Amino acid sequence: MSRIIAYAHKIGRRVYITLNSLLKETELAEAADIAAALADMGPDGVIVQDLGLVHMLRTCFPSLKLHGSTQMGIHNSAGLAFAKAIGLRRVILERQTTFEELNAIRKNTDMEIEIFVHGALCCGRSGACLFSSWLGGWSGNRGKCKQPCRRRYFSEKGNGFFFSPGDLCLIDSVPLLKKAGLASLKIEGRLRREDYVRSVVSAYRLVLDATPDMEAMALRKARSLLGNSPGRKWTAGFTTTDAFAHVLQHKTLGASGHLCGRVTSAEPGRFVCELTRRLFLYERIRIQPDSGDEGPVFTVTRMEANGRPAFRAEPKQLVTISFDKPVTRNSLVYKVGVSTPDISPRIAKLPPARAAVDFAVAADATGLTVSFADNSMPAWHYPMEISEARHHALAAETLEKEFASSRSERLAAGRITATVTGRLFLPATSLNEARRAFWEWLEKNPGLDALKPGKQGLSRFNAMMTTLTFQKPGRITVTVQAAPGCPSPVHATFTARPLAKAEHGTWEVILPDFCSELNLPAVREKVRLLLLHGVKRFRVTSLYGFTLLRQAQDVTVITSFPIPACNSLAVRELIDQGASRVQAWIELDAVALNSLMARARSVLEVYTFGQPPILTTRAIPAMFGAMTDGRGLRFEVVKTDDGLTRIYSQQAFQIPAPVDVSTFMDCSRARPDGGGVSTFNYEQDWK
Repeated sequence: MSRIIAYAHKIGRRVYITLNSLLKETELAEAADIAAALADMGPDGVIVQDLGLVHMLRTCFPSLKLHGSTQMGIHNSAGLAFAKAIGLRRVILERQTTFEELNAIRKNTDMEIEIFVHGALCCGRSGACLFSSWLGGWSGNRGKCKQPCRRRYFSEKGNGFFFSPGDLCLIDSVPLLKKAGLASLKIEGRLRREDYVRSVVSAYRLVLDATPDMEAMALRKARSLLGNSPGRKWTAGFTTTDAFAHVLQHKTLGASGHLCGRVTSAEPGRFVCELTRRLFLYERIRIQPDSGDEGPVFTVTRMEANGRPAFRAEPKQLVTISFDKPVTRNSLVYKVGVSTPDISPRIAKLPPARAAVDFAVAADATGLTVSFADNSMPAWHYPMEISEARHHALAAETLEKEFASSRSERLAAGRITATVTGRLFLPATSLNEARRAFWEWLEKNPGLDALKPGKQGLSRFNAMMTTLTFQKPGRITVTVQAAPGCPSPVHATFTARPLAKAEHGTWEVILPDFCSELNLPAVREKVRLLLLHGVKRFRVTSLYGFTLLRQAQDVTVITSFPIPACNSLAVRELIDQGASRVQAWIELDAVALNSLMARARSVLEVYTFGQPPILTTRAIPAMFGAMTDGRGLRFEVVKTDDGLTRIYSQQAFQIPAPVDVSTFMDCSRARPDGGGVSTFNYEQDWK
């Protein structure tokens, strides 16, 4: 990776590293090791989701620039203000933001914004989906989604792929987006083959680089390039409110790629396929069952046609393909890419990356002195008698530029600060000589490793974890969200109500987890009025809520689903940003939850009962009401008052209430004595 980053920088490209996964408490140390390696490699940005990782990187590895992942669910300018407050440089917006909202957001922020423009879409709101995790612990919030939204579901109105979206394609909108003041356009390319990436990037680059008079021609060429890349039927995604009704393609199996055949028979180790498209050896194919479940992807390494080994096969031919996993008859076969040669030998031949060194250089009448951050190494002094300048005084910029030049094969200048005391005259030859002497001294210094930002960062991380503490235990509370107009079915310390149902006497107000930029002024005003009428407890369910309450006095802020807090550093960050109590992430298994409680029990709250939405979307499906999957599991699809579509499992979530920890119960849809409960991931490993 270090060689690739160095090569990319040499040819004028940027490299961003994704670390946008939620972290368990026991994974923090491993994440710090990864961060240390990255700090030494010098990528142009790190894309993050976990607030604990944000806290770690900002505090311990400050040289790394942080970008907020779409998984953070930021979708309005108040959310961007929160992102700026915690040190993010750029935010990749929630994918369900319309162009109208984007333009309104752009007017209310100076943050860098990135948006998705092409590739596979998630049906659910980013960072809030529990669907895959609910069905077996495979969490989309940790990059392991099993894509249950692509499956076939059954209802009284028939069956279909009710939550399977098409692929996003905004190539025709690029001329408009060029004027929107965006920092970057994002193409979904994870797990994609090189041929796909090459075609799609080339298409968007064509239109981005086209002058206004050449855009029409560039668009024609771009559409032709995209037409050759495997994918699903294109959609405009969530770019307009009208598009919400067309995102989901419930009549179509949501498999990506070019359909090239159907399995006619199968036996252990091989299957027979009737082709509808030409197939070559070493092409990549997906075997897609008609249930919509995730099918295996593999490279065709052995193929027979007419009983003989074949390099290629034509449409209408029956071919036998070797494969060591079970394949079901009538499965569809999709071509998804071409295998390319292993480039590892080419990477190995790239020159090693040079380690970046941060330092400060100062000039005064006695000479030049270079010092290092945290006194990680003794200062270097180059004695010189520097005379006073009559005309051309030495500028700090000149000193900085000169010392940034290194001919070392091992070391490069990182962040340099330069100061000049007085009006000094220093000939260019003398300055050049001093600079060479410095780099020669540095390269031979045995303490050089201490200068690496990774090693310094690990030292800071270990010290931080050793001293990490939280306030002493306060009052243990039970907060209950009851159904509208109904009393709490259990004894509660506080009763919570959604903002839309909140009244002046409400104990606790739950802010909405989604607030369009267009609705933000109304939500802000209602919060202001509630504060004026004495409401002092607010439950924040999206990061923008911190901004709305930033100036409020004597207010108790509790974080709640779907804001994730999986580790003690995430808890620390949320407390530092104004939370009084932090709800542990609902996906945690018992081991992970206990590890978190061991560090942060006094400020934690645990969600012990409720029916959380396992998928939330702005898309409008073909059906509402009860549905089942192929395994007989039952769900309910609901259009809520806020205009969102939410899927709920028929089973409520319930786990044992931990000792000496505050708890939260959502009784708005189910009662604790109703039966038919699930412990979700509590008794299994959260993957």
